[in-house]
Parts: sequence; structure tokens; C-alpha cells
Amino acid sequence: HPLVYVEWFTALHHKDPVSGLYIVNHSMCHHRLNVSIISTDRIVWLCHLQAWCGKHINGNWSSENV
Repeated sequence: HPLVYVEWFTALHHKDPVSGLYIVNHSMCHHRLNVSIISTDRIVWLCHLQAWCGKHINGNWSSENV
């Protein structure tokens, strides 16, 4: 089976009051990112995560450096 690298995130508990989107953070284990390498046949659901940029977005960001 093909393998994938997975970065785990916290459960969906709290929503942003403005956007209505769930707020998640990286899941940590002993102050390190909680990651796994798993078989693709264990993937149940994919999701798209959108970064929180705050009130100002750096104008120097591009697809090359972010």
C-alpha cells in the first residue's frame, strides 16, 4: 500500500464567531508535532485547512515563499 505522512490536529470543538469555521491547532505530543505515517487505505476523510492570518496579510507573501 502507498504510505502518507499525516500531521494530526486537535478535535473540532470551537467555531470562529465571525466565519463559523472550526478552530484547530496542531496536535502535540511531548512538545512535538503529533505525526504519523499511515497506509492510504486507513484514510477516512480528507479536509482542507485554511491558515489564520490575523488582521493584516504580509504583501510580500507569494506562492513561492509561503
